[in-house]
Amino acid sequence: MDCAQMLSWGFGGLRARGNAPRRGGNFDGKGSGPGLSLLNCRNHLNEPFIFLLAGSEKVYLDGKLLERGLENDYVIDYNAAELTFNSKIYISKYSRIQIEFEYSDRQYSRNVTTLQHQQSIRNLEVNFGYFQQKDKPGRQLNDLSESDFQKLSNLDSDATYGEIFSADSLGYAFDKMRYAKIDTVIGGQNYQIFKLSENPSIAHFQLNFTMVGENNGDYRIANSSENGVTYEWVAPIDGIPQGNYAPVKRVALPQKQRMINLGLKYNFKDDSKISFEFAGSEFVKNRFNQNNTKQNGNAFSIGYESNAKELSFRKNLSLKYFIKYDYLDSTFSPVQPFYDVEFNRNWGMEQSATFQAGEEHLLRLGSSIKNETQHFSYEMGLRNKENFGIGSQHSVVFQNKGDLNIALNGFLMNSQDGETQTDWKKATADLRYAKFNIQPGYRFKTEQHQIRIADEIANSFQFFDSHSFYITKQDSNQWNFKISHEFRVDKRPNDGNLQEFEKAQNTQLQTSFQYGNDNQIAFNLLRREIQTEIDSTESERYFQGGLNWQSSLWNDNIIQNLNFQTGTGRVLQRSYFFMEVARGLGTHSWSDLNENGEQELNEFFEDQTEYGDRNYVKLLTMGDNYRTAFINNLQYQLRWNMPNSWAKSENIMQYLGRFSGSFHASLDNKNTFDEWSSRISPFSFNNQAEVLSSRNMLKSNLWYNRGGIAILEASWTNSNRKQLLLDGFEGMNRTMFQLAGFLNSFQDWNISAAYRQTANASFSEVVEERDYQFNTTSVNPKISWQGGNNLRVSLAYKNENKFSPNESAGGVVLVNTVELANKLIQSQNGVLEGKFSYVSVDSELQNNQSPLAYEMFEGLRAGDNYVWNLSLRRKIIGDLNLILQYIGRKSQNRKTIHNGSVQLTALF
Repeated sequence: MDCAQMLSWGFGGLRARGNAPRRGGNFDGKGSGPGLSLLNCRNHLNEPFIFLLAGSEKVYLDGKLLERGLENDYVIDYNAAELTFNSKIYISKYSRIQIEFEYSDRQYSRNVTTLQHQQSIRNLEVNFGYFQQKDKPGRQLNDLSESDFQKLSNLDSDATYGEIFSADSLGYAFDKMRYAKIDTVIGGQNYQIFKLSENPSIAHFQLNFTMVGENNGDYRIANSSENGVTYEWVAPIDGIPQGNYAPVKRVALPQKQRMINLGLKYNFKDDSKISFEFAGSEFVKNRFNQNNTKQNGNAFSIGYESNAKELSFRKNLSLKYFIKYDYLDSTFSPVQPFYDVEFNRNWGMEQSATFQAGEEHLLRLGSSIKNETQHFSYEMGLRNKENFGIGSQHSVVFQNKGDLNIALNGFLMNSQDGETQTDWKKATADLRYAKFNIQPGYRFKTEQHQIRIADEIANSFQFFDSHSFYITKQDSNQWNFKISHEFRVDKRPNDGNLQEFEKAQNTQLQTSFQYGNDNQIAFNLLRREIQTEIDSTESERYFQGGLNWQSSLWNDNIIQNLNFQTGTGRVLQRSYFFMEVARGLGTHSWSDLNENGEQELNEFFEDQTEYGDRNYVKLLTMGDNYRTAFINNLQYQLRWNMPNSWAKSENIMQYLGRFSGSFHASLDNKNTFDEWSSRISPFSFNNQAEVLSSRNMLKSNLWYNRGGIAILEASWTNSNRKQLLLDGFEGMNRTMFQLAGFLNSFQDWNISAAYRQTANASFSEVVEERDYQFNTTSVNPKISWQGGNNLRVSLAYKNENKFSPNESAGGVVLVNTVELANKLIQSQNGVLEGKFSYVSVDSELQNNQSPLAYEMFEGLRAGDNYVWNLSLRRKIIGDLNLILQYIGRKSQNRKTIHNGSVQLTALF
């Protein structure tokens, strides 16, 4: 397993992590419409089964580091490796998105060693560091044969991973997916392919498929009602593969990386300083072939930085300057990129922040002069990079503070590599009249990048001019706002020349208002209109916005938080399958309803019972089909209670003062409605074809005398889920109302009773048997006896009346349950819990082994059912705990099922 540890070391001011593998992905905004855009890191990197380490990501937008959080810039789902930008972040086709993250590939066990020492000797500071991370080739987590090892050992020295043919002839097995090797003729050409088969005479092969990228494989995911992902061959067209999967195992290569660094810094008496840093690296790209993939490299940096010296001819005017030289040899391998995230791009390279191998000389020098209101700085860079040519950079910054605020930035870069010449010009000018609270301003920005070959423009990263006019009110504790309108013109290369490609206008409003110390509202809205100049298409208009409202009212008796976002985004079409895990660690259970021994999608159920197996988890396959949609996300929380003084009064107010409640709403919908009122409404989540995806939950609670001897509680919950799959839609709706009472008036006895009404509906265009609905009405009285502090015994009865209106499979189901439970606590022997239940299921359903019956029977069978469990939790020593559990159940005309588990946990 990969582990993560921190390492700080000195070269170039770098802070690196020696840990789990770290990857960086560069994404542009193409294909992701403006608004709440979503990125799937696994799809972009063709790594469908990596696991992102929570909190390890760094997300950059146009070179700016973003902040995670619903109230900030983006949110991320680590399990699905999906990142969603919030409404105040605008993503266009010109946006540059870079994501760096750590992940676990679960290929090899890895050792990480770090050492660091720092010491000061008078004016001299010395630091020393050592780092090593090493994969163990003999401890791989994938099964590899001797031929596989041989193939991995013979890979080219520049290979980043190995691909091993994964067709194993294991023979036919009725409970496993097997493929047959067959010949097929397409267009007069013979192909030997693998095809899923149930024919015992030819279905001998077990295959492992890997995503290899669009048009790089001959297989794709097939539609199937069986559990598990199946693949089908698709014929090439003009020799070009049409799939994105291949029957290969992609194996990460075991690597070894070591680095040692030494840093010296001497501080002069006038606070100026000179520094020297050296780093030596060793990198083995493939430990299966260590001799041919081992690289040793060196790098050093030397620099001088002056202190801020006040000039004699002008009071309060100070000057600073620096000079620095970096050298990297061609085989130096850093642990992490150590330059700025935009470093390579500013030198005309497409890969932002990605280290480029090759000998490099970099000389930088600059100076700055400033006083209390003005600041001017100039920097120059000269670079000679192997395989990228010679280049120079110049950057200028000027700022003036006063009634007229001025901010000017200029950048110029030229580089030459053979016949390829790169020119990079960037400039920003921001003028703001700041004499009054409300301040008008103007901002001009241009970026002009050209790559010329033989005096013709071959490529351009960006080429645009932008003019923005704005009015702003800042630095106020009560009310801030900014409204701006931008005109932007983009150009693209066409036939060796730049041609006007697109015109856009952006209008944006951002405002926040605070009332007192407990109420704050923030609102943002963006309107974008785009006109493509190359064709005659009509202009496109996009909107996105967000609202956040936090308030505390009535002396903190009412607290609420509202966050709403809307905009244009995308929805990913997927399929799914169920993977077996250890018992009790999953979310779903499998029941062989038709008793054919095959796992089919309609035989897996989300299991919330205490006696279910729960040994399967639902996994979504990583598709690559997106549909543009309008996204609405609303999160609302409300908590309220009556003033404490009411409960202490002697009139009717003492009864009203015992009420309290809460309300929570979580609405996440993606739709394709034509009407704007429906597009932006978070409540447009009915089961309509325009709703592509939804995850919604509304919950309300009302308590009377909460925390008292006698308690009443009323609750209402409504939830629905809809998911867009490759074959259609699938989802569920559930509504529940419950009225419960609790009485603790006796010394050792507690009495409770609950009345509940539930409406369940399941729908699916993928699995026909999943289309059903049923309603439940139940009554559940319970009595408990507390025998001191060590023993508790309870007796409960539940009567459930269930009805399904489905014509073909519906009917009435009556479930009666009697449950006896006890809990014994002994400080020396631990906690012993036992429970026995008798469940009578009286069914009028036409099919007692359908998905509908399984849901209504709660995983049991029609007739008499017995369920029992016994568990022991005991502390062995210190923080070492042992858990023993046994669960059994017996249904009418069925064999008894016994399940046992042993769990040993230790806290460190």
